[in-house]
Amino acid sequence: MSGSGGAGGLRSRGPADPDPRPLRQVLAELLKSNGQAETDGHYQGLCRAAAGTLPVRGVSLSLITAQDSSTVLASSDAASERLADLQFTLGEGPTPDAFHGGSPVLEPDLDSSSLTRWAAFTPAALELGVQAVFAFPLQVGAIRFGVLCLDNDRTGLLTAPTLADVNVLVDACVVSVLNHLGDDAGLVDWTDEVGEYMSVVHQATGMIMVQLTTTAERALLRLRGHAFAHNLSIAVVAAEVVARRLSFMDRK
Repeated sequence: MSGSGGAGGLRSRGPADPDPRPLRQVLAELLKSNGQAETDGHYQGLCRAAAGTLPVRGVSLSLITAQDSSTVLASSDAASERLADLQFTLGEGPTPDAFHGGSPVLEPDLDSSSLTRWAAFTPAALELGVQAVFAFPLQVGAIRFGVLCLDNDRTGLLTAPTLADVNVLVDACVVSVLNHLGDDAGLVDWTDEVGEYMSVVHQATGMIMVQLTTTAERALLRLRGHAFAHNLSIAVVAAEVVARRLSFMDRK
């Protein structure tokens, strides 16, 4: 994941040359050209296709487990990846809410109504230039495994036609991820990848617990706080702690 936090703003909304084709046509061509061989480039293509045809600035696709292990599978650009990573770093935002609630979380105006809802995420997102965020869970029945997140640098609700296109995009993402994870090997590979990422975070949390003689919850908060304050991914900070290049003993 890329670093996140309060430094720098998002680029201007949309690509320089928006794709004039309908999103459904673009997605159909992407799925046809990639067949069953979904790759990181394929998922990035889905996100870029959405950002290029929908009235939003950026799109990201995150995989999440029931234990809140999370990884950004793809994004339309680095800015959307930073926004997705920011939500995991802070432990709050539309993406976690959509995943745990199982319903879309649509916030058309962060500045006016979301400070009490996401006290840490909202000011950080606004500083990045984000004005609206829309998160949609990826699920089959009651089983959820990820979230599609759209962000915009202007306020406003998604229109009914846009929501219809987003539903098509969500279905395309679900099909693609299930194709990729449909065999046992693919599922094991993804589980191992996320597990390896999270094991570093858990190990660092344990080390901070010992250093500060505190609980796991407070240790994780300190880890997240340090990552946010220094505009870094939580994984990068955790790796520094595990490598003993960073200690919280002098930060009591």
